[in-house]
Amino acid sequence: MPEPVAVDPATLRALAGRLTRAADDLAAIPIRGLDALPGSALGGLTLPRRVTAEVRRLGAAVQEWVCSADRSVDELAAADRAGAERLPPQ
Repeated sequence: MPEPVAVDPATLRALAGRLTRAADDLAAIPIRGLDALPGSALGGLTLPRRVTAEVRRLGAAVQEWVCSADRSVDELAAADRAGAERLPPQ
């Protein structure tokens, strides 16, 4: 038989808030390009743009996780309330 799992909605919401701030921080990280001399081989380097895109993608993935976690907290809290209403008071 599976073990019961306890979820503290306040703790999970606090974690989601911290992750939201982390995602916002990721989106704000400046990735500087290289200032190459005219004609330099470094002038065509695309790495800074690719890294910027990947950091933005990571920030968006964290935001999606936060939205899912928020929905899960709401659903868990609703299920907990419904279960508590079915139990007779002690």
